Amino acid sequence: MKAGPMPARPDNVQKPGSTVIPDRSEAHERAARLLVARALWAYGEDHLWPQATQLPSEAVTAIEHLARRIYVLGTTQWSGRRLTRKTAMAVAAVNILEDNHQRKLARQRQRDSKHIPSALLI
Repeated sequence: MKAGPMPARPDNVQKPGSTVIPDRSEAHERAARLLVARALWAYGEDHLWPQATQLPSEAVTAIEHLARRIYVLGTTQWSGRRLTRKTAMAVAAVNILEDNHQRKLARQRQRDSKHIPSALLI
């Protein structure tokens, strides 16, 4: 049996009790900002992570590109060890948020994620 066409459903109709899903680009941008902020928090950059939650998309993109370069290179000037992606993200964010000032992160090891601030939960 051949099925007929699906009945038209208006896009602006919301089911009772459901929540509106934000635009995918907005959700992606928010998630990208939170990933940067979480990386900063994990390495003790308490004065920078709140700024990261409010970054414009251009700054987040710049941080992501620099983090990829740092991760691919595999080391930083002050450490001969291999970096994790989160470490590379934190190093890149510090570099960009502090006007291209490269420095060591506040912590060498990540904080326990059990204590993450509620503002950084996805």
